Amino acid sequence: RQAGAQGIVTALHHVPHGAVWLPAEIERRQREVASLPDGSASELTWEIVESLPVSESIKTQVGEWRSHLANYRTSLE
Repeated sequence: RQAGAQGIVTALHHVPHGAVWLPAEIERRQREVASLPDGSASELTWEIVESLPVSESIKTQVGEWRSHLANYRTSLE
């Protein structure tokens, strides 16, 4: 706030690579960004997704890569 920021760049770092980013998790992060620890409004918004990681299984096409790819596509929606 002091620097005049209005939006931030963040991601769901706690979601394992290859898992779907659920709408509830996205909404939770949006609420976290919009609120200060005391519950008041931060006046910030989540503007940009830092990254949606591509799992090693997708990169190497081994293991569960097909389901990881389907999850990745779902998360992009």
